Amino acid sequence: MSWKDPSERHHEAMVEAIHQASHRIVHALEQGFRIMADETQAIADLTAAITAIGDAVTAEIAALTAALANAGVNNSPAIETAVTNLTALTASLKASLPPAPTPTPAPTPAP
Repeated sequence: MSWKDPSERHHEAMVEAIHQASHRIVHALEQGFRIMADETQAIADLTAAITAIGDAVTAEIAALTAALANAGVNNSPAIETAVTNLTALTASLKASLPPAPTPTPAPTPAP
């Protein structure tokens, strides 16, 4: 190793520190994108599950209403109100969901 001026050694040390810090930053960004993709997928899965529950409740309300009508049951105002409330609740549940997010791809690291 050749002799170097202290200011030159300091300059090289600073360049090396910046180089190491840039690698740490890239690693942190890659990890952040992976975590965000996992969270985005979890939100999309939850949205799909809530939508499926709403669809199932809607189908059950329709089946119950049809069964009562086929059986000749005269729906009381209380039953009609309950069905209306459940239908409104299902519609509100579906309307409260934001559109499913699309996962953000992780950036490609520079060579």
